[in-house]
Amino acid sequence: MTEPEHRTIAQILGALQETFSSFGGVLAELEPPEWHLPTGCPGWDVQDVASHIIGLEYQLAGHPDPVHTLSPDLPHVRHDDARGLEVHVDYRRGEATEEMLRQFRDATTIGMEIRQASTRAADELTDGPFGWRMPYWQLLSIRTFDVFAHEQDVRRAVARPGNLDGSAAAVTGDLIVGFLSGLLPNRVERLVTEDVVIEVGTGGGAAGRQIVVGARDRLRAPEPDAPPTASITMGFGELVAFTCGRADVGEDQVTMRGDVALAAEVLKAMVVTP
Repeated sequence: MTEPEHRTIAQILGALQETFSSFGGVLAELEPPEWHLPTGCPGWDVQDVASHIIGLEYQLAGHPDPVHTLSPDLPHVRHDDARGLEVHVDYRRGEATEEMLRQFRDATTIGMEIRQASTRAADELTDGPFGWRMPYWQLLSIRTFDVFAHEQDVRRAVARPGNLDGSAAAVTGDLIVGFLSGLLPNRVERLVTEDVVIEVGTGGGAAGRQIVVGARDRLRAPEPDAPPTASITMGFGELVAFTCGRADVGEDQVTMRGDVALAAEVLKAMVVTP
């Protein structure tokens, strides 16, 4: 899929606004104890995930980073980029839920206003996270993916599933397909000559997806109609969690058929986020 040919900047921004609104709606429903339920992000509870979104949106708006010293002993913080993100999270630990909601609404509103006022072209190369440079459409799509994935982290933690069929899910699903097709054959040696099919249930803006990775995807399969070596069946929410490396999903939440060892190897290699 060539993204600019299928979605305009306005459409991607609409998807981002959708997940901001849905995310904020879930947070507004929570009782105070629910803000401190653990999520699949190591070391982060629900409030920490919300703080992460707030911090990045305030950074976009040019707000100065908090003056805050982190403990040197945080086992879930494994590199300098993560320490930079953790400052915004740790700074807000202990903040009242009403203030968290106010900041979430304020930060996401300001962030959307800045993006909507931008005159950048879709293909304009733009500074992205971790020193990457990418076309503007891709930067916005990845931000949509990030916010949507964190919305789903919170929804799983507080047992409020939802928003798996909208435009943000569709943007996320398309990115995941592209990431997996490119990364998995380089991580799993057997995919040079064999295939694995990932059958994804409803969600992602469509009535299910089928992701083929391996030889067939690279047009190397000697028998195009031959069955894949293995298949993995999961819901769209689980696909997002696995590709983000979340700790609250496991093999017991998917169905593997055929060569189960190969399927399990693919499942472990699916993480696409840093």
